Amino acid sequence: MNLSSHKHITFFSNNFWTLYKFREDAINLFIKNGYKVNLIGKYDGFEQKFSDANINKYNLHIDERGYNPIKELVLFINIFLLYKKIPSDIFYHYTIKPNLYGSLSARLLNYRYISFITGLGSLFIKSKSFLRYLVIILYRISLKNSDEIWFTNNSDRNDFLTYKIISSKIKTKIVPGCGVSSSFFYPKKKQINKKNILMIARLQSEKGVNEYLHLADKYKNLGYSFTLVGSINTSDPSRIQLSTLKSLISDKIISYIPFASNVLSLYDSADCFILPSYREGLSTVLVEAASRKIPIITTNVPGCIDVIPNESYGFLCNPRDKDSLCEAFDRYIYSSNEKITNMINKTHDHAHKCFSKDIILNHYSSKIRDLC
Repeated sequence: MNLSSHKHITFFSNNFWTLYKFREDAINLFIKNGYKVNLIGKYDGFEQKFSDANINKYNLHIDERGYNPIKELVLFINIFLLYKKIPSDIFYHYTIKPNLYGSLSARLLNYRYISFITGLGSLFIKSKSFLRYLVIILYRISLKNSDEIWFTNNSDRNDFLTYKIISSKIKTKIVPGCGVSSSFFYPKKKQINKKNILMIARLQSEKGVNEYLHLADKYKNLGYSFTLVGSINTSDPSRIQLSTLKSLISDKIISYIPFASNVLSLYDSADCFILPSYREGLSTVLVEAASRKIPIITTNVPGCIDVIPNESYGFLCNPRDKDSLCEAFDRYIYSSNEKITNMINKTHDHAHKCFSKDIILNHYSSKIRDLC
């Protein structure tokens, strides 16, 4: 509901890093079309990246993995009260708590909103629990009046229909991730080598970091260089233990980079990219690696097989399976240069056709036309 004469849009995510990393282009698109933009999330330093005069920023302390019912109720009330104050023609919700509490607030206030399911999260990866059933019930209530529900892959949409979280009557779209800039699709030409191995991910078990570390340890004396890039969230119970990491670093089994400002140089120095994730929404790092023509090893799970559908595009292994990852790495090592060349060219074309930034922004442009 717009409470002023200006056009307004709201983007709500867990934190400002995700807004900057994944939504910056969409935000700028709305600004170019004359919108005032509200950004909601936890301040984490990346709020400083948004300095445009057309942007209003709101800080909400969101414990991404917190389940304390009193704190969650307080969070919902704060979101509801904030929504009553800020003008917005429509609200975009990303990540689980904004989708649950933001969507419910918008529904109660009779505001228009779009729920973007960017992944099902660890609750759907792990075994069944009371908390999982509670989240399913909250999703059913919150998403009922969505203008549209966007999914990053068909598997997630099918799961929402199977669990009867949403009705088949609700309008849904497949919007595959946040897109990759066209500059990524022009990699430097280089000779095929098989020495420098790269993984970029948050350092949590669901990303398959333990499997990657096992691989690095197994092949440590065979001339391969393993690099791991990603931050550790100390409040995340599924985080990789720093002691484990320090031991592997001191033994020179891996090189560790907590944060990289220039990811292009990392990709261009890599001979192989590995992501043994247990499940993804749509893996941005896989799309980026594909766009740089790097051979990829990943798991045969939703969000990864969208980028690597079969072994003519890359090398696939089973999730949570260290031996399967090692077998996939062996297939990569013993593949001919001709096979690798054909593979990376095919994957590059697939990424450019399906996951470029322009394709993603077209979905937002369509909503701008609808709002007008």
